[in-house]
Amino acid sequence: SFKSGSTGPVETFFRQWQEDAEKRNIQSGKLRQRLLETEQGAAKQRKADQTARGLIGRALQGRRLPMPIVRFILDYWHGLLKQSVWNSGLDGETFRHGSKLLEWLVGVGDPSLSDKDRNRLYHVGEQIGDRILDVWQRVHNKPLPPDALAVIEAVMVSRLRGETPDLVDGLSAAGGFQWDS
Repeated sequence: SFKSGSTGPVETFFRQWQEDAEKRNIQSGKLRQRLLETEQGAAKQRKADQTARGLIGRALQGRRLPMPIVRFILDYWHGLLKQSVWNSGLDGETFRHGSKLLEWLVGVGDPSLSDKDRNRLYHVGEQIGDRILDVWQRVHNKPLPPDALAVIEAVMVSRLRGETPDLVDGLSAAGGFQWDS
């Protein structure tokens, strides 16, 4: 092109190079945005998990509970609390209800809390099953497995009869459950 004195081929080359550079910049921007969204999602997930773990750890700390209550909290309620924080944050209705039901579960299971006020135990006993099912359905959009609630109801019936089930230290029974890190 220098010999011919024409700038056409050089201009075409530079135009194509500029178009390619613009495409690369657009792709790079999209990649940065996806990476940012991935990192934000991971941070949101960590926050949800840490919040749920912290709440459960504080609830179990120093409590003696029936093992079925501890297992229910770890196997079902931890995931529910985590998902509710993920869905609607700490101010969300399902998180507030889930937190309150965690208190109820611990209160029902720990005789040192529930034996002082039998009327409260009866009141909670009348409502806890329906409330657990309701919050579970709202968070997960599917029913709680029936056997999961059956163990809670069995403990509740035992407690209402005035029986004290076998108790375990809540955090020790949780095994390697990390909640304060």
